[in-house]
Amino acid sequence: MNFTFINSQPELQQLCAGLSNELLALDTEFVRTRTFYANLGLLQLAHQGKYYLIDPLAVGDLSPFWQQLSSKTSLWHSFGEDLEIVLNHKGDLTGEYLDTQVACAFLNMGHSLGYAAMVEQLTGVVLDKGEARTDWLARPLQPAQLDYAIKDVVYLQQCYEQLAQKLEQKGMTAFFKQECQNLVEKRLQKVEPDALYLDIKNAAKLNRRSLAILKPLASWRFQTAQNRNYALNFVVKEAHLWEIAKHAPKSKAELANIGVTDQEIRIHGNTILKLVKQGLAVSSAECPEKIKPINEYSGYKKEFKRLKEGVASAAQQYDLPVELIASKKTIHQYLAWLWQLSDQDKANVSKPALLSGWRFELMAKHLGQ
Repeated sequence: MNFTFINSQPELQQLCAGLSNELLALDTEFVRTRTFYANLGLLQLAHQGKYYLIDPLAVGDLSPFWQQLSSKTSLWHSFGEDLEIVLNHKGDLTGEYLDTQVACAFLNMGHSLGYAAMVEQLTGVVLDKGEARTDWLARPLQPAQLDYAIKDVVYLQQCYEQLAQKLEQKGMTAFFKQECQNLVEKRLQKVEPDALYLDIKNAAKLNRRSLAILKPLASWRFQTAQNRNYALNFVVKEAHLWEIAKHAPKSKAELANIGVTDQEIRIHGNTILKLVKQGLAVSSAECPEKIKPINEYSGYKKEFKRLKEGVASAAQQYDLPVELIASKKTIHQYLAWLWQLSDQDKANVSKPALLSGWRFELMAKHLGQ
C-alpha cells in the first residue's frame, strides 16, 4: 500500500497547506500502560485518495495539523480514545467528528463492531490484525507495522459512503450525527474530583465517616495521576482506597495490615495517613450522605423491568441494538435523576440521556413523558 511518510515539520506544514475541505479519514496508534495520558505513536490520514502516516515522535509539534480539524469533518472508527488524544493535544474538539462504529450500530450491524469486521462486511477485504500489539513508540517501525497502520484508514471512507447511504435510506442520518456529537460532548465533560468517591466500587457499603475519608482520597489519587501522568491504579489501587476508608489506619504498619502495598506506602504513605486524619476530623454533620444504590429504592424492580421492556420494544420497532438505546447504566442514570433530585435540582442539571435528543424521541411513550 503506497503512502507518504511525514517525519519533519516542513513536511507537515506542506501537508496541512494542501488539505481541502473534503472528509479526513483518521486513526491513531498509541501506547497506554502505566500512564494517565495516552502516548501518541502514529497518526494515520486518508484524504482525496491519498494516504499519509505522520510520525509524532519525529515531527514534534502537531498543532498545525490539529488546528485543521476545527474547520473540517473527520471520520474515525471507535473514536473514543482518539478524541481524548485530539483533546489533549489540540485543547478542544471543534469541528465535526463522525464515527463509523456508531453508524454501524444505527444500521444494527453490531453495537460495537470492530474495524476489521466492518471492512469485511462492507468490502469483502479481510485485514490482518497481527500487528495490533505493536509498541508504537518503538523505532524504527517495520514495514509490516506501517502497512497494518495505514490500512486502518484506507477503507474508512469507502465504508462510510456505504453506511451513509444506508443511514439515509433508514432515516437515521440525523440521529447518527447527533449521537456522534453526544459522544464528543461527553468527552469534553470535566471530571469533578470531589465526586469521584461516588464511583469507587462498593462505596455504597461504607458509612458516612468512611465516606468522609474516601472522598479526599479519591480526589487526591485522580489529581496525582493527572499531574504525574500515572495510571490511576499505579498511584494506589482502587480496592486499597476502599480498605483505607473502611479501616481508617493511623500508621504505616496498619496500612500494610490491610493490604496496601509496600510501594504505595513508601511513596504515598504519609499523604494517605494525612488524608485519613483529615477525613476523621470532619464533623458528623458534614460527612457525605450515605450512598443509596438505585436498586434499593422502593419499586425499583418493577420500574427497571418496565423500562427495559420499553427499550426492547423501541429497539425492535426501529431495528436498533438494545445497547445503543439504553444500557443498564443509562436506565439507572434516568431513575437516579427521577428519584434522587428535587425539582429545583432537575432544573439546574442536564437531563439524562433517555430524556434527551433522539433517545427521548424514540422512548417518550415508554417513559410516560
